[in-house]
Amino acid sequence: MQFTVETAEPADAEEMADVHVRTWREAYAGLVDPAFLAGLRTEPRLRMWSTLLLRPDPERGSIVRVARSEDRGLIGFASLTLRPWPPSPPIEDPTSAGSLPPPAEPGNPDRAAGTDVANTDPGAELRTLYVIQDWWDRGVGRALLQSVLREADTRGVRWVDLWVLEANTRARRFYERAGFALDGGWQSEEIATGVFLDEVRYRGDLENLPRRG
Repeated sequence: MQFTVETAEPADAEEMADVHVRTWREAYAGLVDPAFLAGLRTEPRLRMWSTLLLRPDPERGSIVRVARSEDRGLIGFASLTLRPWPPSPPIEDPTSAGSLPPPAEPGNPDRAAGTDVANTDPGAELRTLYVIQDWWDRGVGRALLQSVLREADTRGVRWVDLWVLEANTRARRFYERAGFALDGGWQSEEIATGVFLDEVRYRGDLENLPRRG
């Protein structure tokens, strides 16, 4: 089956919210408390994506892409936010337990190691990159990543960083194959009472990252 990658539109927000919750449950099974995953709701994410797509931040700027298949609808999405160094605060991603940053997104930069590195080059954060499990290992994630990086390139971005669960070896291999490398950043986020996410930060120079197939 074929898929296409397109610029996200406000009308995509509902499907993105559904896929957001589904992919958390699929990707983080065995890595995040199962009761927490079972309690995730789509409504807060619908509000988040609707706000972002209807009223984009003109100061920071966002690049959002969705992947679609002809017979399955939306199967994945990626978002990237432009910013200078040091890292900016996270986009709020509220759940039934309150507000939390998704594992692929930055948490509290004040608790992350390595944020004192001087760098004035224009950069960006890969905020999200999620693909439903039925479409893993079929090039969707790479195509989404290439799409947001191509657009970032046209906007003068020189580097991209991201946060990922330390225990998520599958995601870490994906980013390492794409040209990202650990930069020493680490943080632990309590996203609900007794539920912690330990995350590491990756960074890549855009000239070394995949922007085309």
